[in-house]
Amino acid sequence: MKKIIKKFFYAALILFFVLLPETTLAYNWEKVGANNLTSSHIRVTRFKQFNGKLYAVVQHVVGANTTTQIWYSQNGDNWTRSTGYPENYSSALLNDMEVFGGMLYVAQSNSGTPNTAIIYRSADGLSWTQVSANGFGDLNNYRIIQIYSYNNYIYATTFNIGEGFQIWRSTDGTTWNEVVQAHNGFGDINNLGIILTSSDAPPAGAGGF
Repeated sequence: MKKIIKKFFYAALILFFVLLPETTLAYNWEKVGANNLTSSHIRVTRFKQFNGKLYAVVQHVVGANTTTQIWYSQNGDNWTRSTGYPENYSSALLNDMEVFGGMLYVAQSNSGTPNTAIIYRSADGLSWTQVSANGFGDLNNYRIIQIYSYNNYIYATTFNIGEGFQIWRSTDGTTWNEVVQAHNGFGDINNLGIILTSSDAPPAGAGGF
């Protein structure tokens, strides 16, 4: 009897997958971006929707250098590079993107090089302007981990070697002030960085990463 039940179960399972439409299984994927993206564009690290376009952070290899570029698309298939964004060969990381006050912000840095943590912004996704001091004026801020908007502020969190992470915020995207309570990794210099744990709350989750 057990053998009959087992055979019936496997037969029903096979029939289920044969008759179930492919779209229901959610594995009907297609490759996009073949019009301009090449084998030198090795991966996409971030997506962000802004002004009716989808923006992507793309890592780009040129010889021995790895840089970052920003690409955008209106239909998700055809992609165009935002040539106004500076492709800095000494800053291989573009860690985050955020929309705030009708502008698109990006955080650029190189975790192995001091004074490369910078925030840029754009009103149209084409022309970009630096809106923060390098490392917020602190050479130990090697990287901006995240930028995000909350309660009429745009926040930036840093990876800081030697002092513990910092949190900075701005109401206009150009004038930045450190959140004093979070200075020196909430008082623990071994808390090198901090990440966002909820899209609807201020940052939390400090750690020595």
